[in-house]
Amino acid sequence: MIAVALVHAGMGPCTFSEKLFRQISGQVSGVPSISDVDDEDLQQTLENIKRASTIREAQAAVLEASPKLSMIGGLAPVKSLRGRDTLVDSIVSYYVYDRMQTAVNQFKEGLETLGVLEKLQSNAESFQNVFACGTKVLSVVDVTSLFSCNYSIEGSNKRAEEEQAVCFWMDWLNDVAAGEAFIQPEEDGEEKVTLRLEDILVFVTGASQIPPFGFDPMPTISFLHPTVLGGTKKRFPEANTCAIILHLPIHESYEEFSKWMCSGIIQSPIFGVA
Repeated sequence: MIAVALVHAGMGPCTFSEKLFRQISGQVSGVPSISDVDDEDLQQTLENIKRASTIREAQAAVLEASPKLSMIGGLAPVKSLRGRDTLVDSIVSYYVYDRMQTAVNQFKEGLETLGVLEKLQSNAESFQNVFACGTKVLSVVDVTSLFSCNYSIEGSNKRAEEEQAVCFWMDWLNDVAAGEAFIQPEEDGEEKVTLRLEDILVFVTGASQIPPFGFDPMPTISFLHPTVLGGTKKRFPEANTCAIILHLPIHESYEEFSKWMCSGIIQSPIFGVA
């Protein structure tokens, strides 16, 4: 499923640890440490053994932890402090790598779909952010860099209106990022609804995050001019999520632009249209 999603410009999992990603991509993962063990009880047990300063203390710590260690096949006699370290290292390696190897191999077999695993292993650095990046918070720069503008002829009245709309758009995105773009409550006791950059992305593209390999086609901005002289003015923004086009309304003031942009995007799920 992940392989097919990536080939079709979808999202990656973005949740893998760096060590797991390196294991899948065929890179040398290095020696794991006790901190890589996510079982808190086992981690504490290994810390107690590691901290033992004498052979007798190490043997006592191993004996105390024998029920847990025997369950994972890690119970072994400790005859020296070097043996103490070897025991701890072998248990950590088993827990972090060996016990998961069958599952990792099955996952890699799945990634062979459409040749994704081959590309991943030959371009591991490029895939790092796809598998192990974590959830990235959208920024104004992320949003603005997505769009190109379909302007009218330079020097025309429409072009001047469009350039003004883009200025409003840029200022408005900064207000959204700062949490200052919202719909005022109509009645006392109602909470105001604040817009987020993710809401704008969903409105335009249908996705709440930017795919790791970008959108196809790339998002563009168009403008909502009256179709004929004296025609009805469109106040709300519109979007085509298939062609990924955001249609900006033309307003004379920033206050009007912000009001109708917030209202249109926040209420679009209610109307069922973008």
